[in-house]
Amino acid sequence: VGTENSGSPPAPLSLFPNPATGRWIMSWEATSAEPVTLSILDLSGRVVRLEYLFQQRGVNAWSSTFPLPAGLYQVRLNQPEGMRSVRLMLQE
Repeated sequence: VGTENSGSPPAPLSLFPNPATGRWIMSWEATSAEPVTLSILDLSGRVVRLEYLFQQRGVNAWSSTFPLPAGLYQVRLNQPEGMRSVRLMLQE
């Protein structure tokens, strides 16, 4: 039995804590080491933060280091195999 990716969708992103009151951490699993783009969008769809990252094969983690106002956001990770997204709620 092989463990190769057979076209199945990528594993979801994990955000914790969510809801958050300040810093939060995103984690995901990757099948290859390559550049990816992290976008954070507000409710109107405006990109409020754009990060260029390099993911490693296996489990990856990224920590927010910047403040955002309280509200609901869409966090998107664009990878060559597709886009993953999850909602983030920031509280005061």
